[in-house]
Order: sequence, then C-alpha cells, then structure tokens
Amino acid sequence: MLKKWFLILLILHFSKISFSQKEISDPETISYNWYLQANWDSLLHNRSKLLTKETDYYYIRYRLGEAAYRKGKYRQAATDFGKASSFNSGDSFSTKYFASSLLLSGRISEAILNRKKLEKQKSFSSSYYKQSQLNNFYIEAGKKFSSDTTISGNLSYFQLATGLQILRSANVFVAFSYLNNSNYYSNVAQKVYYSKLKLQFKKAWSLEPYYSFIDATIAYKPTIYYPYVFNYYLQNQVVGLNVLKSFSKWDISFGGTYSNLSNNIQTQANAGFSFYPKANNTMFAGLQLTYHNENNGSTSSQNILIKPSIGIKVTSNLWFTSEFYYGKAYNFIENSGYLINNSVDLTRWRVNSGFQWYPNRKISVLVTYLHEARTERNLNNLYSLNSIFVGIRYSPWSR
Repeated sequence: MLKKWFLILLILHFSKISFSQKEISDPETISYNWYLQANWDSLLHNRSKLLTKETDYYYIRYRLGEAAYRKGKYRQAATDFGKASSFNSGDSFSTKYFASSLLLSGRISEAILNRKKLEKQKSFSSSYYKQSQLNNFYIEAGKKFSSDTTISGNLSYFQLATGLQILRSANVFVAFSYLNNSNYYSNVAQKVYYSKLKLQFKKAWSLEPYYSFIDATIAYKPTIYYPYVFNYYLQNQVVGLNVLKSFSKWDISFGGTYSNLSNNIQTQANAGFSFYPKANNTMFAGLQLTYHNENNGSTSSQNILIKPSIGIKVTSNLWFTSEFYYGKAYNFIENSGYLINNSVDLTRWRVNSGFQWYPNRKISVLVTYLHEARTERNLNNLYSLNSIFVGIRYSPWSR
C-alpha cells in the first residue's frame, strides 16, 4: 500500500516538474489554454513566467490584461492592455479595455488622454471619456478648537475651489481660502489664492506646476508697552513643481518648492510613494518624505518631514483615509502647494483621518477630523488643536 502511494506521489511530482517546464518553454499554448478556460488565477499567478523578452507580445499581454481586469486588478490590467495596444495600435478591444481600466482605477486624466484613439477606432464607449467629466466645484468649511484659549483662540476656515479640464492633457485647479485666528497678542486674517496645472503625458507620466499667493493681515493687540493697535501685512508666495509616474502597484512623485513664508526663504525637496497591494484603488499605503530648509537671512535650519498615510475603500461608495505627520519645521508646504503651514507656532506632530462618501456619481462629501500637537513659539507652552472640516464636491458631468 505504501509503495502504491509513493508511486502516485512520484508521478504527480514529475508531472508538476514537466508542467512547469512546459510553462516556460511554451507560454503561448499554456496562456491560450488558460484564457479559453477563463482560468484567470493561473494567468495572474504565472505572469512572470509567461512574460519574457521573447514572449512579450500582443496576445500574451492581452490575455494577462483581461485576467487582471476580470479579477478587479485594474491598475495591473491598465499596464498590460496599454502594452497590448502599443503592440497592435489598430486593435479597438485592447484600447477600450485600457481606457476602462484606467477609469476604474481612478486614473481618469490618463483615460481621457486616450479618447481620440477610441474615436478613431469608433469605440461605442468613447463618450465616457469626455474632458468635461473632470470639471468640478468644491466648497469646504471647518473649525479648529484650541485646548488652551489663553495661548491660541479657535480658528475658522473656508474654501471655494474649482477644477477645469481645459484640454485632453491639461487640467487647471484654482482655489480661494480664508482663515481667521487669534492668539494672546494678535488677530490673524489670511487669504490664499492657489492654482495648479496638471499636464498628463503618455506612459503614465504627469507634471504639476503650482503657485500660491498669500495675503495675511496681523493685527497686534495693545500692550502696556505699546497701548495701540497696529497692523502688520504679509504678502508671500509659493512656487513649485512635481513629477509623477504611475505603475501597476505604485505611484511615485518627486519635486521641489520655493517659498518666502513669514519673509524667510524656504526650499523643499519632496519624494512620495504610494503602494496599491491589490493593484486597484481599494487600498493603498503611502509615504511622503520632505527635506526642508529655511533661511532667515542670518541662520538656516534643516529638517526631514515624514508623512505616512493609508486609505481603504470601506464600501462601494465610502472611502476612509488617515495620515500622520511628524517634523520640527516652521513654514512648510504640502500636497503640491495645496496646504500651507505658516503658523507662528510649531506643529510637532499631527494626525488626521476622514471619510469620503459618494452618494452618487456627481456628488462627494468629505468629513475630516484633525489633531495637532503644537508648541507656542514665544513661551514654549504646549497646546493642541482639534479640528472638524466638511467639504462637498459637485461634478455635474461625471459619468
């Protein structure tokens, strides 16, 4: 009996070896058979064995692309369908699936870039990739509550923004925000005018130049030494550029920023990484690293700022995201210039978490909670800010 089982195991072992050898020696036949059987798992599991220098051609890429698409790995599907489309530019199926994969993985600007090709191939789905679907209007408001109002009062915030797809390859985002805050020696009113241009290129490359103008008024309160109210005006600027590239499971970015917040000179070098373990947009983990240098004309300080983040798609229309910041820098810039941290007090660390809810395709609602641990600059007292922000985005042409 033992000899019988030993013989069976030996036969199975050699069958496995010969099958593995067949995988390597004849990827066309193996992949074709798996494709006909709709054996998507085997295609994906053996992807690296099927793809070699000699076998990286249209049919293999198409089969791998459809396998990833059927299993919901849309970022991976975009990579393989994009390659298949480049091997056979006249094939409307690979072009259509390529654009659809990009759309389903949230890379809409890349999908729109392919609309012209879809129209040439007379694809029925080209209407889903109109430029106008990226046009949107955004409003946000929030309040920051101080743990010690003798040091810093509560803070009010309001923002209006819009994004417009002006060309198939170019999107403009502009925003106006207003902030009002008080502390034990002054009242601060600040307006920020922000603009960003996103230029989308082929092969998942994009550029993001951005610019901000900050107009702040600081009204100093009377003291026993100077019993008068007087205003101090600051008009500062931020300019920067980011380069971005998307892969099957990764997004990477790098860039730099120049600013003169608080009339000092700041320069930043940024590198960002986002990992999508399921090769789609249902989950990600990210890390942003920033080298920050500030010069006040006589001395300079350097810091490394660290910002890890995570995101999870909780349900089909609900996202949860959270990020943590740690650093010891004044006057630093985040998110391609969108966040400007020019408080006179030091933010030692910060955590913010929030939900983004999509009740339908045209509307999304964002609710964010933020906790900041701060140090008052003059007295070195510790305090914290707890904030709630609510935002609504309306995309009237979204499909």
